[in-house]
Amino acid sequence: MIWLLMGLLTVSDMLLCRHLQMQFHHWAPLVLACAVTGAISVFYRVSGRSAGLARAAHWTLAWLVFVNAGTVLTYIAATRGGPVHDTVLTELDAALGFDWHGWAAFLAPHPALRFVLWLAYMSLFPQILISIFWFSLTDFDTHNYELWANNIISLLVTTAIFSTFPALGVQTSGREVELHTLIALRAGTRPPLTCHTCKG
Repeated sequence: MIWLLMGLLTVSDMLLCRHLQMQFHHWAPLVLACAVTGAISVFYRVSGRSAGLARAAHWTLAWLVFVNAGTVLTYIAATRGGPVHDTVLTELDAALGFDWHGWAAFLAPHPALRFVLWLAYMSLFPQILISIFWFSLTDFDTHNYELWANNIISLLVTTAIFSTFPALGVQTSGREVELHTLIALRAGTRPPLTCHTCKG
């Protein structure tokens, strides 16, 4: 089931990219990482030396494929264009009592707090790796499947929402490259996209 879903997602990405004439470059690091991880999984599984490490390598490979295929899908969704819904989304934020600009203004004079928040955000992938190894080595492999399945469902739901209600987001400092890429995709141009975890 895992690899069936990954295969469907990857093939869909390839067909849509071809239709949209969208190309990603520099796949070699990802291909190498997948080959090494897959080889480790097969070695430990076939040799019987460590079922836990075999599972950990297998799930690491699954996440490598998922993260990149999922990210490509979000780039594809960005090409849909159409009117943006930033005003409506800002009003919804306000109704919930949240103001992005006010939050950005509050954080601006506090570099230490910004660093802590950045560090928390960047801890996503280490958290996933720790979870993979913990679940694999403690015979809670079913939780690996739950974690992975929840993320792929979240990806499909959020991508569908983004495609239906596109938005540029808050235009704060530090988002210049991101906004440039998003605007170019929405305008129908195809900026160079590099596959280093598929960041443009």
